[in-house]
Amino acid sequence: MRAKLFKIPLILMLCLIAASCRKNPAEEAGQSVSEPLLKAEVVRGPLSFRISTDRDTLTISDNLILTLSAEAPEDYSFEFPKFGEGLEPFGIVDYKTEPARITDRKSILYSRSYVLEPLFAETYEIPTVKGIFRENGDNGKIHELETEPFAITVQLPPPEFWEQLDIDTETGLEPAQSLISKRKRNHIYYATGTIAGLLLATALILYFRKRRKQIEAPPPIPPHIKAFAALQKLIEEDFVGKNEFKLFYLHISAILRIYIEERFHIQAPELTTQEFLEILTKDQSLLKNHQKLLQNFLTHCDMVKFAEHQPDKNEIQNTFDACKAFISQTA
Repeated sequence: MRAKLFKIPLILMLCLIAASCRKNPAEEAGQSVSEPLLKAEVVRGPLSFRISTDRDTLTISDNLILTLSAEAPEDYSFEFPKFGEGLEPFGIVDYKTEPARITDRKSILYSRSYVLEPLFAETYEIPTVKGIFRENGDNGKIHELETEPFAITVQLPPPEFWEQLDIDTETGLEPAQSLISKRKRNHIYYATGTIAGLLLATALILYFRKRRKQIEAPPPIPPHIKAFAALQKLIEEDFVGKNEFKLFYLHISAILRIYIEERFHIQAPELTTQEFLEILTKDQSLLKNHQKLLQNFLTHCDMVKFAEHQPDKNEIQNTFDACKAFISQTA
């Protein structure tokens, strides 16, 4: 009986160790990556909002990658749900919001991925998640798309996992004849051993997580370096040479907005030009010295994107130079 009582906390300790040994995307980079599994989708006219995962079922030693994606015409903006909304049952290990990009259908694709770790072996329900689309303009109409709930199953690791740990669950038990004469003292031994084991497991978890973060966290790329790389790629796309002026302006305005978001912590990609300029009028940071340049830049981009303005080569070059100069002066 006491052997069983001793095994219960030991099993709990093993579960904690399993959680600390969970894999992450960086560790699985060398393995084949399966196609994302579509778990929920809402389509309304030209607007769509989807949730996908990298797997249906996982163990507590695995991480789950969950991706929110939205697609809309270029005259819409998109707002992601509040950070972590609906994901409360999981721990958020990491997340990434991809820059908005243009699809083959000439629509704009927005994407945000979360790396999640389950806390217990059970079936989790991801509740309704809402994505908000807004038509650009002074009186832009708002469209809300809500997904249906869906389930994610988390299981205990298979027997092979425990065998690889090579832990003897009988270790620490005294011979049977000592249980009668030393009953009271053995209660203390069991309690002390259990507490020590749990403390050790907790220390191992903290150590491995801290070590994993130290190893895996590369130094962040400065925003201006990423922006200059995006400008170089824009040149290589040669939209101007192909007379695809609208695509050129969609890309260059997105490059500048994303740079501003990362450099000054302003949510520029999800704001309309008017909303963004209103924020600038109240801003007292380095941006204040460049408000006129940004206003002219964004207004000119909107004229090409939404008002069918056909820019000449001088206007295109001036737009590119203004973007590059702003990044250089504020880096």
